[in-house]
Amino acid sequence: LEHAQSALILLQEELFAQQVVPLSEKADRVAVLAIAYHKLVYALGYDLNQIVIGKPKVEAPEEIKALAQQRWNAKQAKDWATADQVRDELQSKGYKILDSKDGFEIEQL
Repeated sequence: LEHAQSALILLQEELFAQQVVPLSEKADRVAVLAIAYHKLVYALGYDLNQIVIGKPKVEAPEEIKALAQQRWNAKQAKDWATADQVRDELQSKGYKILDSKDGFEIEQL
């Protein structure tokens, strides 16, 4: 609770400060404020290091993995019609494929 109180005081002082801070000092102030904010949020019971932003990763069913592999194989063979057809089938089942040069990832919509 002590950390939360000191963090709140620091944030309040910064928010209501009337002085203009030179650009060269802003980076240091931002770092201090970020630490204060982190301490405040942690004191409230949240660990920012454990918060996942965005959708959590979900393990795709075997059927979806097999379709994704089929699509990848079609793309490697330059069979674009099959790759597009399988992509559309995956999308209708609620998944999309994120391609890279070395492989793919499956993401639930």
